[in-house]
Amino acid sequence: MTKNGDGAETAARPGRRRLGVVLKPAAQARSRNKLERLLEVGQEMINEVGFDRMRVVDIAERAGCSTGAFYQRFADKEALLEALAQRFAERAGGLLDTLLLPERFDGQPFALVVRRMVVVMVRLTSAHAVLLREVVRAALRDMLVWTHFTDVRDHLMEKLFAVARQHPEVADRAQAGGAIDLAMQLIFSALISRSLADQRIMGMSDDQLADELATVMIRYLAIPDAPWDAAQSPAVD
Repeated sequence: MTKNGDGAETAARPGRRRLGVVLKPAAQARSRNKLERLLEVGQEMINEVGFDRMRVVDIAERAGCSTGAFYQRFADKEALLEALAQRFAERAGGLLDTLLLPERFDGQPFALVVRRMVVVMVRLTSAHAVLLREVVRAALRDMLVWTHFTDVRDHLMEKLFAVARQHPEVADRAQAGGAIDLAMQLIFSALISRSLADQRIMGMSDDQLADELATVMIRYLAIPDAPWDAAQSPAVD
């Protein structure tokens, strides 16, 4: 037996945590709404008080349900955090899918692809900086939670490579371990560092940081630059 976040004993669950429940058809819509409400409240409370200080009883109360309803869907707070990471990865993946359609960049320089993409990446990680920080911390205890972020990273790289292969100036570097891959790893590292409150880059605005990171990548690839107005980039929430 193990204790949950409120001190109650629960049976230990082997293997990967169960994030949700199998929804019964008759109650499916209502159950999904309750699950979504718990996720929204969990996100709010992580932002407000941090993962360590938020309690299951407070999440359930704000969500308008019982603690039992919480534990029907999540084994514990760690499972809720993993579900939030999964939801973020899915939404980020959808946004990047829309952004990195190869036909969007027909006849345009690859530097423009870089600038548009990096603006979205910076805004996404900035909007969810607290969640990202808590996931980094959780990954020190359980790497399963981090796989949602590596999955979206790998998906992004696949989409970016597909676009790059249509640009002769970088087509030969669009593969794992190539120059584009390495440049993106540096950008990912900078964004993680920022989410961990690195004071050297915390003071920069999202668009200023995006401009600097994109410039670094463009210069590393040694391709002609193509300034981009960040105001034209898609909104991120």
